[in-house]
Amino acid sequence: MIKIKRQFWIVSIGVVAVIAGLSGCGPSASNVDKAVPLLKRDAIQFVRPAVHDGQPVRLSDYDGQVVLVKFFATWCGSCSAMNPEIQAFYDQYKSKGLQIIAVSIDKDPAVVKAYKIEQGIDYPIVMADPKILEQYGAVDAVPTLYVLNREHTVVSRVRGYRSRQALADLVQEHI
Repeated sequence: MIKIKRQFWIVSIGVVAVIAGLSGCGPSASNVDKAVPLLKRDAIQFVRPAVHDGQPVRLSDYDGQVVLVKFFATWCGSCSAMNPEIQAFYDQYKSKGLQIIAVSIDKDPAVVKAYKIEQGIDYPIVMADPKILEQYGAVDAVPTLYVLNREHTVVSRVRGYRSRQALADLVQEHI
């Protein structure tokens, strides 16, 4: 009887640990299910070197395009799971005027560069700096996505995993 109770507790603790681990880096479900519109404000301009080649990435380089700014981390399971969806979404919409800029909150650019190659990401990735994080604000979970319309006004912010269709729904009216 004692052995059965002990096994029950071990299994119970294991299940709780797995559930806690799966919730990992994303926000609560209530934040994942809906877009959080921001006040219509101009996006924060930035210039950061791309991790893959060091060339400057400027938000202003994409004037007239809808831009999805994706804050992520290489250690975030939800971010990695979402990469194929975002890449497919980008492949489908880039010819219609969509650009994605990923901003890594990681500390080591070499790790991010290897991650970009490993994940097959072909849109630019830059490293966050305190100024970007402060100015964009509300990056309290990864992934966090900002949708900028063609005038580079922030039209929405969402946190958490998104499917390709959910991403399309976010930008459809702006493409």
